[in-house]
Amino acid sequence: MKRLRQKLNEILAPKSKDSKDKSRGITINDFLIKAAALACKRRPETNSIWMEKSIRQYETVDINLAVTTDAGVVVTPIVYNADQKV
Repeated sequence: MKRLRQKLNEILAPKSKDSKDKSRGITINDFLIKAAALACKRRPETNSIWMEKSIRQYETVDINLAVTTDAGVVVTPIVYNADQKV
């Protein structure tokens, strides 16, 4: 996975020589989010919630993750339709 990540980042790297460009490319987390989303799509029972008297299975796969910013603040963005992202 590490070699694939490096190769993709080389292909996708911006051609800009601007030192202010802080593009980070593809991370290992990106692969993990995609894998989790595909697993939820393949096994819909994992993409479900328990309601009072029933179980609700979702059609879409949305992944929520915790991210710490450079300022030390934790935010939890949602990646909507994560199974469909390229």
